[in-house]
Amino acid sequence: MIMSITDSYRFVPYTIKGSVVAASDQRPLEKVYVSAVMGEEEALTDKNGNFELHTWQHLPITVQVVHADFVSEKVVLTDVSEKQVFRLRKK
Repeated sequence: MIMSITDSYRFVPYTIKGSVVAASDQRPLEKVYVSAVMGEEEALTDKNGNFELHTWQHLPITVQVVHADFVSEKVVLTDVSEKQVFRLRKK
């Protein structure tokens, strides 16, 4: 298979950095499952609600944020250069 230089740029990895907090009081949420919908990339938030998700998918990327005690969210990201903050509502 022959690839051009422009083809190789299509496969640049992205790192999505962010945090997940409770919408009601902005407290960090631990062990929240953050995943890329169209891939196998996933991460869990740490005790401070922070996560890093590494993906090879092209922008835009749909990310799903799931915790058993909160309403799940799906968000389409078109820019991953800034830290993402997800605010989940209690069920």
